[in-house]
Amino acid sequence: MYKKLYNPRHGRAKIAQLMSGSGTNVTKVIQQEKSMGNKCPYETVVIVTDDKRSNALEIARKYKKPFVEFDIRDFQEARGLDRRLSLETADHRIVRKEYTEKLAEVLYSFHTDFAVFGGFEPLTNITEEFICLNVHPGDLTYLKDGKRYLVGLHTVPIKGAREEGIGYVRSSVILAMPYTGKGKDMDTGPLLGLGPKLYYEDETDDKKIQKALKKVSDWKILPAVVLAVGYGEIEVDYKKNEARNPVIMDLEYRISEVK
Repeated sequence: MYKKLYNPRHGRAKIAQLMSGSGTNVTKVIQQEKSMGNKCPYETVVIVTDDKRSNALEIARKYKKPFVEFDIRDFQEARGLDRRLSLETADHRIVRKEYTEKLAEVLYSFHTDFAVFGGFEPLTNITEEFICLNVHPGDLTYLKDGKRYLVGLHTVPIKGAREEGIGYVRSSVILAMPYTGKGKDMDTGPLLGLGPKLYYEDETDDKKIQKALKKVSDWKILPAVVLAVGYGEIEVDYKKNEARNPVIMDLEYRISEVK
């Protein structure tokens, strides 16, 4: 049975944007919101960062958005752990669960309808409490042995695409799933959108490819999916693990053309 991720009959969606670093994806979603004005079906009600070194405060000030700094490393350290983002030990998993519970309290306090992961690094099961959209730097339609192959954080999917000789990379937006164990199942959720393809040509520097991918794929597909969810256009069947009406962008770019 398909169900809307958000029903616009409830009014303008209140979204929380979660980030860890530069926040360029968050910025693009806010810029779309600002450009549409009152016609936008969503409103960013809070920007949350897990890393005090991020650009979240600057973005919040620029766009006059509420801001919450909730540094996960400080949280761990205050409970006697090191600052590594790890789920290797039982103690780390217990503290991560506590962190998630506190994070949920923050989002509930802003009456959040759904959350957007615009480069949010720590694994949390906030996905059990809220619908969470996650932008991913890999084509999650590419399968190997029947499973999504281009999974993982940062440049891991890009390296995988090069090693497979695919010739291009593209960003995906998925419904983030709860993790179990060490979090290997986070990238298994229904596919909500596929961004433009970036042909990386002779480039072998994964970080350079990732930087270009953000510009031509992340920055286009994430705002488009947030918009579609806000309009109530995307429906998900959780048993089938699939979405109806995902946003597919068939544009193509070459890395030599990206500045």
